[in-house]
Amino acid sequence: MVRCRDLGFEEPDQQVALAGIDGRVYRCDFAWRDGQVLGEADGRIKYLDDGERPGADALWAEKRREDALRFGRRAFVRISWEDAWHGDALATKLDRAGVPRIRRTRHPLTF
Repeated sequence: MVRCRDLGFEEPDQQVALAGIDGRVYRCDFAWRDGQVLGEADGRIKYLDDGERPGADALWAEKRREDALRFGRRAFVRISWEDAWHGDALATKLDRAGVPRIRRTRHPLTF
């Protein structure tokens, strides 16, 4: 994830397959520290009612998935497009989750 590097953070592994507490294997968008810190970046459309899968069902399925992945891990971070675009919120979330910085930036980057 280029934005992580731009903000001075260690780059994550992407699309990592991890076992959940329920025994199922899930693919996670981002993982740091050997899977101890996880990050998910989903757009809003995933949770909207598309006529085929009502938004509430999608939200419930994602909650169950996150519960299975979160157990035994240090942190689970949800990242929005807005977080990544503006940078400040992403940097705050990654700092709080304990993602290592490879360098410090003087000012948050914006586009």
